Amino acid sequence: MVMAPETRSDRELLEAVRGGEAAAYGVLFERYQTVVLAYLLRRTRHREAAADLAGEVFARALLAVHRGRGAVEDTAAGWLLTIARNVLLDSVRRGRVEERARRELGIQRLALTDGDLERIDAQTGDVDRVVALVQQLPESQRAALKARILEERDYADIAADLGCSDLVVRQRVSRALKTLRSKLEAQP
Repeated sequence: MVMAPETRSDRELLEAVRGGEAAAYGVLFERYQTVVLAYLLRRTRHREAAADLAGEVFARALLAVHRGRGAVEDTAAGWLLTIARNVLLDSVRRGRVEERARRELGIQRLALTDGDLERIDAQTGDVDRVVALVQQLPESQRAALKARILEERDYADIAADLGCSDLVVRQRVSRALKTLRSKLEAQP
């Protein structure tokens, strides 16, 4: 039996998780695990550490959702990457991967097999495809996306540089991420 692709927005999925629908969080995880893992892998250059950090990212995100927090935009990508950045900074400060959120949820540390490591390599190989798709975005969206996601700048700072409002920057980033997601889902 072939399942229909999930069409709910990230915001709708987060609301469903808040309402007790655990499967909705699984959809968000599937949607963004590659992005989060690639982000962490580029910064750590270590597959096992990136996987451990990604586990903590998604555990913290789940705790945040259950505490009534979560993405306020249509896409959860920026929110998850902000959590990833914070998890990474925490791990650098402590000299180890923080596991507080995973322990609180009762999630065990990942035991990675060679097959798991190969899947990580395969997933993060999609980065080249994403880079090519980013180049196809309109310049205004590409600039906002680069500043927010890659340079990790806040919206007010980006808006000042681009000569527009915070809201316009948020819309550009959101539209860019939606476009990228739809193009990635459409490609085999």
